[in-house]
Amino acid sequence: MASNNFGKFTDLPFELRSQIWEGLRPSNDPIKSDLRILRTSRSVSLEILPHLYDKEILTFKLLPLYRRNSWIIVRNQLGATWFLESLSHAVSLGFADIPYEKLKGIEIEIPAPDVTDPGQLINLWTKVREFLQLLQGKEMPEVNIHLLGTDSTSWMAPDGKPQISIREEGPLGWLPGVDHDYHIILLPFCRLRNCRSANIFAPKDIDVRRDGKDHRTPIEFFAFSMRLRVPFGEFTDEDGDSDADMKKELEEGFLQLDSALDVIPGKTARWLRLERFSTWFDEKVFGGRSKYTDEWESITKEGHFSEEIKHFRWRWKCMAAFNPCSAKMKGLRDYDKQVARGLTINKLFQMWSEGRRLVSTRFEWWWWTDKHWENLYRAQCDPEKYKKLDREERKMEREAESGWFLDLSILSITEGYQVQEEASPEDGWDIEEWFRFYPEGIPPLDEDLFIFEAEMGHVWSEESRFEPRDRFRNWNDATFFWEYSWKSKMFLKTRNRRSGCSCCGEH
Repeated sequence: MASNNFGKFTDLPFELRSQIWEGLRPSNDPIKSDLRILRTSRSVSLEILPHLYDKEILTFKLLPLYRRNSWIIVRNQLGATWFLESLSHAVSLGFADIPYEKLKGIEIEIPAPDVTDPGQLINLWTKVREFLQLLQGKEMPEVNIHLLGTDSTSWMAPDGKPQISIREEGPLGWLPGVDHDYHIILLPFCRLRNCRSANIFAPKDIDVRRDGKDHRTPIEFFAFSMRLRVPFGEFTDEDGDSDADMKKELEEGFLQLDSALDVIPGKTARWLRLERFSTWFDEKVFGGRSKYTDEWESITKEGHFSEEIKHFRWRWKCMAAFNPCSAKMKGLRDYDKQVARGLTINKLFQMWSEGRRLVSTRFEWWWWTDKHWENLYRAQCDPEKYKKLDREERKMEREAESGWFLDLSILSITEGYQVQEEASPEDGWDIEEWFRFYPEGIPPLDEDLFIFEAEMGHVWSEESRFEPRDRFRNWNDATFFWEYSWKSKMFLKTRNRRSGCSCCGEH
């Protein structure tokens, strides 16, 4: 009975007990916030819980800055603060089990990313996707989303238009179009349903009506979606956007942003590329289960994404090449320690990442014949053919070993071919080793890494059980994309040498 469970508390009026329970709400005083009394009995819990939740508003703050093991900050009205490290950490603290429908409300604060560091936009987008996993499928209270500006960042560009951090230009010229920052961040919220009410507070004039069949602005539509009483995937609207339309836009957005992360500049992008590589496999085994690859597979099965798949395959190759626990990488690291020439993997990594060209000051390269270049190129493709280099080419290689490089093609011979181990199923995998070995993150995955990837990766064995090619449609269209790119460069360089022209292939 309740009276037995409450003991002497039954002698107190209900109103007085209510005041006591109010004092149990989490605050910045850990002594007053001890909730172990909830474990005494079900009747005690049922009386106390309404006092904990009915007046409670939880505020979730999603910061665009990347900090490892720093995810979302949560606070309540009494000053209690939780620093969540990850989605799994939030689940372990019980945030997935909170009866959110009993809360007075939820506030979500999202400061604007820095347009000069475009990786911040992707970091925010990733946090939003993961955060919604805590809330989806539940009854929700009033939910208010606040798009905030800071002293140095804004959701609006100086020209008065919505900010765009990632543009389809330069190495991203192949993208069909990346949306405004605010739209990218708010789009995943269309998956959140059953909100008692939903409001989105954003800068004035940011919400522009888009071309399409829906008569609402994006912010109006997202708030409308969050109030729907049907699960995501079941809403249809002949006069506006349906869940099927939103699902397609979400999937295409995932492919575009994931591909953009390969090449965008900035500190945050370097860390996100490292995070993506280090968590590629769910288990601590190279070639194990990968939720990341599974998501790519599920999306690309239903559409024509040949260009995106090309870049995924290149990303896979780079991941295998950068793996600090691979047999080849271990061999390279051991070799560098033993020889101690001062040309460490970190220095090589810096040159690869920045695409630097080191030209010899004591060795003249321009007298090379077409045969010299052809033999050198063949040697790059097949280390065994190194033995067939003539005397002058061997001399060139010795010069290169001393640290004098023409460009990345010479760099490839100096270090990569010192490591003879073949990639093997015994290659290791260690998340922490990724962060120890690459303390400044992973550089843009551009063409300057082609030689490095070719030497250190697993990609030249198409029969490898690790090769994910069969999992994707249009995979064959992507097979030789990067190979052809490199061969074209080598052909142009050879033609330039023959013609004596340093800028083009014409006399």
